[in-house]
Amino acid sequence: IFYLKCRVAECIYLLKEHSRAVGIAFSQMFRLQNHLMKKDINMTNTTNDFVKSFEKMFSEVPGNFGDIFKNSAQYNAKFYQVALDAARENAELAQTWTKDAIKKAEKLAVVKDEPADYAKATADFVTEQVQATPEHVAAFAEVAKKVQTKTVELMMAAGQELQAEATKTATKATKKAA
Repeated sequence: IFYLKCRVAECIYLLKEHSRAVGIAFSQMFRLQNHLMKKDINMTNTTNDFVKSFEKMFSEVPGNFGDIFKNSAQYNAKFYQVALDAARENAELAQTWTKDAIKKAEKLAVVKDEPADYAKATADFVTEQVQATPEHVAAFAEVAKKVQTKTVELMMAAGQELQAEATKTATKATKKAA
């Protein structure tokens, strides 16, 4: 747990650094926008200034922004797939449970001779449903357990990649400073 807390703290630190660099770039873009609104606008110069501000923004972000975006998109896709798989399994479980309940409820639709027979059929149906519920709930819990395991595995992999990237960036910055 301590290791995981350290990794999370490291991730938060790196996100703050990225956020700071992006914030600086956005403030520069807003200053550029205000500057352009005050002057007569030459679209060629404006476009060049805009491109330069984006180049400056991305140069201040530690690491390669394209790689950061690509890695983020890949992990988002993996998390999304985990969620979709869980939703699919839950839908199948719910469908199975519903079909079982409907099949058992068919006994209630049969005409009976005595009023007590209706009461007995209803009691039998309720008893069967109560007995089947733990089995169905356990199946849903198993899906949740799988999702939790897959999510933790993805988070650990992301943390390891982030650590490797942070080490690489720190090494580059150290070499650059020296």
